[in-house]
Amino acid sequence: MAKTQSWLMLCGVLASGLLMGCEPDPRFMPVCEFGTMETQRDVFVINGEPDAGLKVLVTVKNIGQTGPLRVTTRLGTSEGDWTPTRSIRLNANETRIIRFDFPEPTINASNIETVVECGWG
Repeated sequence: MAKTQSWLMLCGVLASGLLMGCEPDPRFMPVCEFGTMETQRDVFVINGEPDAGLKVLVTVKNIGQTGPLRVTTRLGTSEGDWTPTRSIRLNANETRIIRFDFPEPTINASNIETVVECGWG
Protein backbone atom coordinates (compact mmCIF):
# COMPACT_ATOMS: atom_id res chain seq x y z
CA MET A 1 0.00 0.00 0.00
CA ALA A 2 2.84 2.41 0.76
CA LYS A 3 4.29 1.93 -2.73
CA THR A 4 0.95 2.79 -4.31
CA GLN A 5 0.65 5.95 -2.22
CA SER A 6 4.21 7.01 -3.16
CA TRP A 7 3.47 6.48 -6.83
CA LEU A 8 0.24 8.50 -6.57
CA MET A 9 2.09 11.29 -4.77
CA LEU A 10 4.72 11.36 -7.53
CA CYS A 11 2.02 11.52 -10.21
CA GLY A 12 0.33 14.37 -8.37
CA VAL A 13 3.61 16.30 -8.22
CA LEU A 14 4.26 15.63 -11.91
CA ALA A 15 0.76 16.68 -12.87
CA SER A 16 0.99 19.92 -10.93
CA GLY A 17 4.46 20.53 -12.41
CA LEU A 18 3.09 20.10 -15.93
CA LEU A 19 0.29 22.51 -15.18
CA MET A 20 2.85 25.08 -14.08
CA GLY A 21 4.66 24.74 -17.42
CA CYS A 22 7.72 22.66 -16.51
CA GLU A 23 9.96 21.72 -19.40
CA PRO A 24 10.84 18.07 -20.09
CA ASP A 25 14.13 16.89 -18.59
CA PRO A 26 16.86 17.60 -21.20
CA ARG A 27 18.72 14.41 -20.22
CA PHE A 28 15.94 12.46 -21.95
CA MET A 29 15.44 14.68 -25.01
CA PRO A 30 17.12 15.16 -28.38
CA VAL A 31 19.51 18.12 -28.44
CA CYS A 32 20.70 19.91 -31.60
CA GLU A 33 24.26 20.74 -32.44
CA PHE A 34 25.02 22.53 -35.70
CA GLY A 35 27.97 21.71 -37.91
CA THR A 36 28.25 23.60 -41.17
CA MET A 37 25.72 25.87 -42.83
CA GLU A 38 26.05 26.91 -46.47
CA THR A 39 23.86 29.22 -48.55
CA GLN A 40 24.41 28.68 -52.28
CA ARG A 41 22.88 29.88 -55.52
CA ASP A 42 21.17 27.05 -57.38
CA VAL A 43 18.83 26.38 -60.30
CA PHE A 44 15.54 24.54 -59.73
CA VAL A 45 13.03 23.17 -62.21
CA ILE A 46 9.64 24.81 -61.57
CA ASN A 47 6.76 23.80 -63.87
CA GLY A 48 9.29 22.33 -66.28
CA GLU A 49 11.28 25.56 -66.53
CA PRO A 50 14.66 26.41 -64.95
CA ASP A 51 14.38 28.93 -62.12
CA ALA A 52 17.30 30.48 -60.22
CA GLY A 53 17.15 30.56 -56.44
CA LEU A 54 19.05 29.73 -53.28
CA LYS A 55 19.57 26.56 -51.29
CA VAL A 56 20.67 26.23 -47.67
CA LEU A 57 22.51 23.13 -46.46
CA VAL A 58 22.65 22.64 -42.69
CA THR A 59 24.47 19.86 -40.84
CA VAL A 60 22.57 18.89 -37.69
CA LYS A 61 23.75 16.42 -35.05
CA ASN A 62 21.63 15.07 -32.21
CA ILE A 63 23.87 15.08 -29.12
CA GLY A 64 20.96 14.05 -26.88
CA GLN A 65 18.58 11.11 -26.86
CA THR A 66 16.73 9.73 -29.89
CA GLY A 67 13.70 11.84 -30.77
CA PRO A 68 12.09 14.56 -32.86
CA LEU A 69 13.80 17.84 -33.71
CA ARG A 70 12.47 20.90 -35.50
CA VAL A 71 14.89 22.79 -37.77
CA THR A 72 13.86 26.27 -38.94
CA THR A 73 15.76 28.32 -41.51
CA ARG A 74 15.11 32.01 -42.09
CA LEU A 75 16.41 33.34 -45.37
CA GLY A 76 16.32 37.11 -45.70
CA THR A 77 17.15 38.91 -48.94
CA SER A 78 16.53 42.24 -50.65
CA GLU A 79 13.47 40.54 -52.19
CA GLY A 80 11.84 39.19 -49.04
CA ASP A 81 12.01 36.75 -46.13
CA TRP A 82 11.11 33.06 -46.03
CA THR A 83 11.01 30.78 -42.98
CA PRO A 84 10.40 27.08 -43.66
CA THR A 85 10.48 24.49 -40.87
CA ARG A 86 11.37 20.84 -41.14
CA SER A 87 10.60 18.18 -38.53
CA ILE A 88 13.03 15.28 -38.40
CA ARG A 89 13.71 12.36 -36.12
CA LEU A 90 17.34 11.66 -35.26
CA ASN A 91 18.85 8.85 -33.26
CA ALA A 92 21.31 9.67 -30.48
CA ASN A 93 24.61 10.90 -32.03
CA GLU A 94 23.15 10.80 -35.56
CA THR A 95 24.20 13.53 -38.01
CA ARG A 96 22.20 14.58 -41.05
CA ILE A 97 22.47 17.25 -43.74
CA ILE A 98 19.15 19.07 -44.15
CA ARG A 99 18.49 20.91 -47.43
CA PHE A 100 16.15 23.88 -47.74
CA ASP A 101 15.32 25.10 -51.28
CA PHE A 102 14.29 28.71 -51.88
CA PRO A 103 13.20 29.21 -55.50
CA GLU A 104 11.51 32.54 -54.62
CA PRO A 105 14.53 34.91 -54.72
CA THR A 106 15.75 35.85 -58.19
CA ILE A 107 19.32 35.85 -59.41
CA ASN A 108 19.41 39.58 -58.57
CA ALA A 109 18.74 39.05 -54.83
CA SER A 110 21.25 40.76 -52.54
CA ASN A 111 21.81 41.26 -48.81
CA ILE A 112 21.42 37.51 -48.29
CA GLU A 113 21.24 36.52 -44.63
CA THR A 114 20.56 33.05 -43.26
CA VAL A 115 19.64 32.13 -39.68
CA VAL A 116 19.06 28.55 -38.54
CA GLU A 117 17.37 27.45 -35.33
CA CYS A 118 16.78 23.99 -33.96
CA GLY A 119 14.81 22.72 -31.03
CA TRP A 120 12.96 19.81 -29.56
CA GLY A 121 9.74 18.82 -31.20
